[in-house]
Amino acid sequence: MEPETLSQADRLALNASEGWLILGNPEEARNELYSMSRIARLDTDVLLAKWKIHFLTREWSSALKVARTLCKVSPPRPEGWVCKAYCYYQQQDLRGARKILLQVVDRFPTEPVIFYNLACYTCQLGEISEAFEWFLEALRIENKRSLVLEALEDPDLTPLREQLRGLLPSRRARPASGRNPKKGHAEKG
Repeated sequence: MEPETLSQADRLALNASEGWLILGNPEEARNELYSMSRIARLDTDVLLAKWKIHFLTREWSSALKVARTLCKVSPPRPEGWVCKAYCYYQQQDLRGARKILLQVVDRFPTEPVIFYNLACYTCQLGEISEAFEWFLEALRIENKRSLVLEALEDPDLTPLREQLRGLLPSRRARPASGRNPKKGHAEKG
């Protein structure tokens, strides 16, 4: 079901649910979803909101059921597959999590989260060089310094820390200008 097929009342309930999720209140978010029509509950965005509720409440078996439904209802979208793999990861099944993403990686060649998560799961399985290759693929797509900085803080990627630092541009020493940049003076160049 596509989002535009939601009734106005169901759309409002979904928006309210998402608002409660932003506020960190999964119970109120859940109440909003229960007010929706049964058919609307199979909408991809509604299922994602439901998955987020289970994520916040750490209900991994329920989250996995929702993720499986997402994969069936909307197979061309990556979110269901990422959510499903994450549930496996949370249930300590790294091989299962990786297997799910390996099965769909070719379907989503422009989704950095799939490559990033493959890097995490592969790294945790001890396959460091392969994990780094997955991360480089995520970086090829995303190509943001912030992705490297995020990875440096990610405990799943700790074994890659030195390689990740090597991806950041080195800071070259600049000639002293006599100005103190902490006092609000910008160096002209």
